[in-house]
Amino acid sequence: MLRSCLQCLSRPLAAVALTLVALLSACGDDSSDSHEDDRLIPLQTLLPAATRGFFQLSAAQTTGSTTLAALLGGADTRWRNHPLDILRYYSSGIPVKEVAEALLLAQVSRGGDEFLLLLHVDSAQAASTLANLERSEAAPHSGQAIWQVTATGLALAPLSRTTWAIGQRPAVEAAIDA
Repeated sequence: MLRSCLQCLSRPLAAVALTLVALLSACGDDSSDSHEDDRLIPLQTLLPAATRGFFQLSAAQTTGSTTLAALLGGADTRWRNHPLDILRYYSSGIPVKEVAEALLLAQVSRGGDEFLLLLHVDSAQAASTLANLERSEAAPHSGQAIWQVTATGLALAPLSRTTWAIGQRPAVEAAIDA
C-alpha cells in the first residue's frame, strides 16, 4: 500500500520521494543502554520484522530547496492517504518539520492501515517538544515508558532522549523490543 501510494505522488514530489526511499538513517553510538542519552539509534533497526515498506527522510540527506521542512510543508488536498498525509497524522501534533532531524514512516501491517513513525529529534528541542505534547502515561513495556497522545490515541515511546517511536501500541512495543 505504501509503495503504491508513493507511485501516485505528483511528478516533482515523486522524484524527490523515490530518491529518499530506503536511505540509511544516521548511525549512532550503540555503547549505552540508557534511554536518557542523545544517541542516534539507526531507525531501520527498530522496524518490526513484518514491516511491508517504509518512507524515510533525513535533514542531512536533503539539500537546497529539497529540505525536510519543504517536503513536510503545506497540505496538498489533492491526495488522500499518501505518505505525507499519514506522516502528518502519526506525528500526533509534534511539529516534525521544525524538530525532526530524520524520520522513518513504516507500513507495519498487511492491510496497509497500520504504520510506525520513528523520529530523531533535535536534542535542543526534545524536552520542550515533549512538554508541549498533550499526552497521558500508559502502562510501560519491558520497563520502557509509553505515553498515549491525546490528539490521536497513538502510543509514543522515547527510545532515547532524541529517538521516539509513535504508532499503534503493538507497533511501538515491537520497536522497543527490536
